[in-house]
Amino acid sequence: MGFLKNMHNKRELFTLTVAALMLPKVVLASGAPKAKPAESDYIVPSQITGTIMNGNRPAGIIQVDLGIYTTDTRLKALLPQLKPVLVSNWRAALQDYLGRFYRPGQVPDSQMLQGMMQKAIAPQIGSANARVVIQAIIAR
Repeated sequence: MGFLKNMHNKRELFTLTVAALMLPKVVLASGAPKAKPAESDYIVPSQITGTIMNGNRPAGIIQVDLGIYTTDTRLKALLPQLKPVLVSNWRAALQDYLGRFYRPGQVPDSQMLQGMMQKAIAPQIGSANARVVIQAIIAR
């Protein structure tokens, strides 16, 4: 933990976190045991929540139910192992959306949110034939 004392700013901590999140992809590519591919084309169903802010005060929460649709059997076997990283990236994308584009009381923009969620996992899935599918968006 001595290296944390030498962190000068949040950017260095963020860089370290991103590097740690990329580690599972490298480890899995290096010969980790192969998982049986999912039978369904819709995999990694997840529920992501974020805090809606109004100025500096929390004004509510938003919940997004989503998953990935793919017919690629190799990717189907890999995605369940990457789920923690994907969920983390989705949470960051949701908070980015809420901080930059969403205002309390608005109807969430599902097209923008879907694009941001897809872009958030692009480093893990690469140019694979997979897309993020949003099942529901609930703002309270």
